Amino acid sequence: MPADDLTAHSGDGLGWSSTPTRPADDALVLARALHDLTARFRLVLENASDVIVQYDDAGHVLWASPSLRTTFGYDDLAVVGTPLRFEPADAHRAAEAFVEIRMREGFDIIDSGGRAVCADGTLRHVTSRTRVVRHPSGALDYFVVTIRDVTEQVDAEAAKSASEAHYRMLADNSTDVVLHTDAASGCIDWASPSAQSLLGYHPEELVGRRVLDLMHPDDHATVRGAIRRSLDAGHLTGRTEARFLRADGSWVWMSDSGRAVLDVSGAVVGGIDSLRDVTVEHEMRDELERQARSDALTGLPNRRDLLARLDALLAHEPRAGTTAALLFLDLDHLKELNDSHGHLAGDAVLVEVGRRITASLRADDVVGRIAGDEYVVLLPSLAAAEDAWHVADAIHERLSTPVVVDGLRVRVSVSIGLTVARPGDRSEDVLHRADVALYRAKEAGRGRTEADVTEGPEPLTGSGDGSAVLPAPRESFTGTAPTVQHDA
Repeated sequence: MPADDLTAHSGDGLGWSSTPTRPADDALVLARALHDLTARFRLVLENASDVIVQYDDAGHVLWASPSLRTTFGYDDLAVVGTPLRFEPADAHRAAEAFVEIRMREGFDIIDSGGRAVCADGTLRHVTSRTRVVRHPSGALDYFVVTIRDVTEQVDAEAAKSASEAHYRMLADNSTDVVLHTDAASGCIDWASPSAQSLLGYHPEELVGRRVLDLMHPDDHATVRGAIRRSLDAGHLTGRTEARFLRADGSWVWMSDSGRAVLDVSGAVVGGIDSLRDVTVEHEMRDELERQARSDALTGLPNRRDLLARLDALLAHEPRAGTTAALLFLDLDHLKELNDSHGHLAGDAVLVEVGRRITASLRADDVVGRIAGDEYVVLLPSLAAAEDAWHVADAIHERLSTPVVVDGLRVRVSVSIGLTVARPGDRSEDVLHRADVALYRAKEAGRGRTEADVTEGPEPLTGSGDGSAVLPAPRESFTGTAPTVQHDA
């Protein structure tokens, strides 16, 4: 391309020209570039959140960024020629650092921290990085210190440490056993000292074991079910009760209140179990439940419990080759005994009669007291209906021996109504038939057994060879009014 063409295209945006430049022009371009660069650096320094301070060799401020005012309350111009203030101990360490920098060539950066004194006298926690700026000759020229306010971070860490110490103190002195479980391994990685007093284990003995392994095997299904229900409901906490193994091999009922531990992302990283001894409460609940199901005088199942057992018996087909029957018993002439010797004597007889009936039964049979002088016996698994008569005869036989009450020998007897369960029976059906049979026994002279003779389906019998045909009614024993004999 000809030279005149180069000149003509010097402004075409390609950034080059054939026209020579002069030294004055070069100086102007460099001055402008330096001005722009200085402006950019000043913009950065004046808007930095950290405080940037330039010190001379004597430790006096030569320049400070405007953030000095917002961070510490000082005017950045007013501090020129003076040192910034630090807590005495921190100021002493900073002075030693400056001395070390001066003394050691090549040691041009040092990190430190401390508490800076604000204009209003309050303290702020800071970290600082000091850099030495040297002449080309290597001589020290000035220092540039970058100061960062970390008060909030320090306070947060202090609060966290205090909280951890507080909760550790609570856990260490809690009467409950506190266990921390690692989610990855599923094992205990920390146990509170109370494990020693409540379970007999040193805390270190529990580390590496699973909480479930400390529980009674019979309680595993209940505990797993409770955990599953809590998780399905989206709960991070749950409570259950289980028997825990003590170091001496005994079992103790514990209430286990569990909570999942989450990390910042919401992932489960562990769990905390708080165990409390509830053996006394558990035993009290068991006792209350037993009392709700038991006759207060005899300790036998009461009407409520016996009817529940009868409902359960009728809801299922008898075992193969067996049939079920019921005996309805009435203690003969109890009123005469109460009238002649008082209710305490009558109560003693009721207790002894209940004990003797129980002694006449087989392992699967159940007797309950359902009213003042009435007992009911459930016979759930008879090989043949004839066996119901054998049980009734055994009861009559045991009651043939006089009952001794406070030196009195009292002869007693019972009247018994007998029936066998039928398909489709309800509890009231069976009790009604047995009650009718009992009435017939009383009408026939008491102290005897009468069987149900109402028409209906064949007795309910489990599939097999067992017979369920009742023999004809027969007399067992003859009952009379109680005879009382005084021992010599």
